[in-house]
Amino acid sequence: MVTVDPAVFGVVAVFGGMIGFLLGRAARKMEEECKERDKKTRAWYMSKEGYEEYSSILHDLMESAKAVTVEEDYRKADELTAINRDAAPIRVRHADLEKCSDNSEFRSDCPACKIGVLCVQRDPETHELLSEDRCLLCAQRVILEDIGVQAT
Repeated sequence: MVTVDPAVFGVVAVFGGMIGFLLGRAARKMEEECKERDKKTRAWYMSKEGYEEYSSILHDLMESAKAVTVEEDYRKADELTAINRDAAPIRVRHADLEKCSDNSEFRSDCPACKIGVLCVQRDPETHELLSEDRCLLCAQRVILEDIGVQAT
């Protein structure tokens, strides 16, 4: 059995307590400094100078990101809305279509208008994928030869 001199134990306890106290004090000081810095940052953004600089940065970012204006996008979409409603169906393989995003393995770009979307529908009773679909924009009927069942 190991015995510890009470004087040594007391010294260790005192130093441990002092270290804990100092660490707590340093943590509180850092927290206060962060709050003060946040106040200054918020005040700068609320100032006229901060607002103008921040707005300028946002404006530059938006301008550099725009390839086509919103008006042109809407005009193009209006021209294509339901344009292929009465057209003959197109037969394609779903695997050959370009997917809209990596988030969905079924949604694809329309092969007719190139900007509309084919969502791939399901049978309401069996939930099987249907082989017939329509573009949400141009209304082109598409028959997907490699998936689903024929719609009834």
